[in-house]
Amino acid sequence: MQYLNTRIPEGRTVEGLEYGSHVTAPDRSWSGYHVRPADSDLPMMVARLTPATDEQEDSDAETVEAIEAEILERMTTAEHVVTAFGNDGQRWTHPVSGDTLAEFAEAQGARVERQEEGLDEATRFAFQDGSAIVAKGGGWDIEGAEPYSWEGAE
Repeated sequence: MQYLNTRIPEGRTVEGLEYGSHVTAPDRSWSGYHVRPADSDLPMMVARLTPATDEQEDSDAETVEAIEAEILERMTTAEHVVTAFGNDGQRWTHPVSGDTLAEFAEAQGARVERQEEGLDEATRFAFQDGSAIVAKGGGWDIEGAEPYSWEGAE
């Protein structure tokens, strides 16, 4: 079996997809890339799998749509909210609607919880899928492993 060397450099955008690192199955039956739709804040995921025969039947536009749909389907509610706010933990109003983080989170079904310890106060927006966003001090982030912690601080 012949393998084609058609690697796309990491960080390159081709046909609407931003490419990350290349991955290969241990048995070399397939290879692929971490990709996401270009100009998006969606997380990268392994996609754009290429069978060993290097056949491609779908158009790139269909591939971009399918990848975006799968990424969105895999995201938690907290990740959707964070993405809507541009992944900026200091942005408190939605760039399009003007809703505050609290208003937007509550519209997504968040239950608002508060924790007060001494001078520290934190607000937790808990979603039905088990994900949460924690706001405290001058910022907010997806909740980390411990309640009221920030994922980005771990």
